[in-house]
Amino acid sequence: MDSILITGSNGFLGSHLIDFLLSQNDFLIYGLDRPFSSFRNVLKYFNNNTKLPKKKKFARNKILIPSKFNNLRFLECDITNRSLLENIITEVNPKYLFHF
Repeated sequence: MDSILITGSNGFLGSHLIDFLLSQNDFLIYGLDRPFSSFRNVLKYFNNNTKLPKKKKFARNKILIPSKFNNLRFLECDITNRSLLENIITEVNPKYLFHF
């Protein structure tokens, strides 16, 4: 299954792209989200739970935030952290990268 990485996944465009990609069911979707931001546009992927989902370590200093879909994962990441972003891109190895 090809993977897709989306920066700005919690924004207007990113959240609608996730909706579309989930309907295709052909991709493993990774959405990047800023640390400490609210889940205003993607809350529905967590059963509309207003509490922050339980965080788990993804790798080293990246935080994986699981969703209710097997093929959708959110990573907490500040994209201005170049080494962290490079590490994520290397590990996820996305076929497509959408930057919003």
